[in-house]
Parts: sequence; structure tokens; C-alpha cells
Amino acid sequence: MSEYKYLITDRRCGLGDTILNLYATWFLAFKLKRHVIIDWRRLPYNITCFEKYTRHHINLFHSLFASARNLKGVKFYFVEEFSDLFLGPKTKDGFPFDLDHIPSIEDGDINPKFLRMHSRLGQIDEEHIRELAPALHTKGYNFLDFFLNPKEPSESAPNYKKLLPLHEFIDHFNLSKTVGEIIHKFKNDHLSNNEVTGIHFRHGNGENIVGRSSNWISVDKACEFIINKVSLKPSEYYFVCSDNYKAKKKLLEFLPNSFSCDNIDTELSSALHLNADLNPIKTIKDSFVDMMLLRSCKNLYLTYGSTFSVLACSNKTRSNVFELFPID
Repeated sequence: MSEYKYLITDRRCGLGDTILNLYATWFLAFKLKRHVIIDWRRLPYNITCFEKYTRHHINLFHSLFASARNLKGVKFYFVEEFSDLFLGPKTKDGFPFDLDHIPSIEDGDINPKFLRMHSRLGQIDEEHIRELAPALHTKGYNFLDFFLNPKEPSESAPNYKKLLPLHEFIDHFNLSKTVGEIIHKFKNDHLSNNEVTGIHFRHGNGENIVGRSSNWISVDKACEFIINKVSLKPSEYYFVCSDNYKAKKKLLEFLPNSFSCDNIDTELSSALHLNADLNPIKTIKDSFVDMMLLRSCKNLYLTYGSTFSVLACSNKTRSNVFELFPID
């Protein structure tokens, strides 16, 4: 492996952004003839204390997937395979300031072995890549500051979809035995009927969501909106997902023939991926199972601006997907 150059996944967000970051990292690695190191040790799920940013030192990719096979010439490795990639302590107050897990660049190194990849798809297009490639060969390029800044994608952006659509990318990775069995059983028990409508309500519990203020809509008002919205096109059955226990409970109460995968059994003080009191392996697994089950529903009502929703509808046509709470 010593002769290879690598891109390292490093987007410290929820499940949707994390998988999109893996997709983006693979796409850029394909373009730059590098390989990918999967490092899911720095996700919010891993944090044990938000004040000190201490973490569970586990690569959460293994909680969902059994393997990462090579894809179109790009090889996937795991961060634990590299002794010189480690979690460093915070160097000063603030977020994140714990970036010293990559060996420092020696003076004159014009093409560093490791580069962190913070971007997600939608922020990458051919113009980005043309601009980035020369930078990798610039003397003294500081890869620790390497970020692809958000930018409206150009018309060339769909090239990554032509290379491999998102839903095919997700399905490329073999699920872990436990996750696979849960999904298979639930689909057989509840989703075999072709008339199930999936609902994903992303509340956030205090987060700023796509430019909205904290707690941008109350749970009660949101549920009332969703119930009225789906009643315009009634379904025989409803599969309900939410990061808010109160919302899920209320939707299940008011929507006829509704059900959920019972993975949140108590009221939480924060969103799932931002709750340091939860088991990170179970939390990311529960979120992923919901995402994969939504893909099996005939129609979807999804929260606008949520990257979780992007993945949940990745195998659907626009005619089967309806937005909740869009910004005018």
C-alpha cells in the first residue's frame, strides 16, 4: 500500500452527509487515480462528551457494512489499517481542532500521500476537479486545510451519476449480517404490500436546519402539517420515521394503518446523532435501517433539505417523492 495515494473520508455530520461524503470521496478518488480510506471515527455518533469532544474510538462503517469491495479501480481501506493515522487530542478550544491524525507534510512534498475529503456530492463538478488537480502538485500544499467549498454545481455535475448512480453506490457495499437480517425481516413483515407510503420527518431538536432558526417548527404543528399533506393523497399503509420520538408517536396515533421500526423508545433531549448518551453502534444502525426501509416504500414524504432524505429517495422517480416543509 506504500506506493498508493489516498483520500480520507472526513465529514463530521449525520448519516446522510456521511454516506454522501463517501460517495464524493470515491468519485474524486476515481478522477484523481487515488484510493479511499474510510474513517468514520469522527462522526457525531461517536462523541461521548460534547464539551471536550471525547469520542468512542470505533470506525462506525463496520456497524453497517460487512465489506467494502473495490469499485471501478478504486480500492477501499479502513483507517485502522494505517498505524500513522490516529485520533489526536484537541489542540485548542473550539470545533474541531483535532485534525492531527494525519502525518505532517515534509517540506517539498508536492503530492501528499493523504488528503482529507470534507465535501459531499452536489459540491463537486468537473470544474472543481480541474481546479483541484494542479493544487495537489503545488509545493507546500497544506492538505490539513483541504476542503472543497460549497458551490452551485455546473451542468457537468451529473457526470458522477452517469459513472454510478447513488442508489447503486449504496448497494455496492455488503450489509452486515445483523443489519441485513433486520431489513429483510421488516420488509417481509410490513413492506411486501405495494401501497405503503413512507414518511420521514427530520425535526432536529434545536439544530439549525437549512437556514431556519433553532426548533424551526414545533412538533405539534409539524405533525398537523404532515397529516394534512398526506391526506391529499391517501395511502393504504404508512411507514413513519423521525428523529423525534414525540413526532413519531403522534403520527402513528393519527395516521391509519401506520407503523414504524421501533428504534426510538424514549423521549430524547437532542437529535439521535447528537445524543452522547446513546450507544453509537445502535444509533447509526437504527438510522440506516430506517433509510433503507424508506427506499422500499412506493411513495415518500421527505423533509426538505435533509441529506438523509436524499439517500432515502435515491432509487425513486420525482413523481413518487413529495417534499415536506419546502422553502418558498
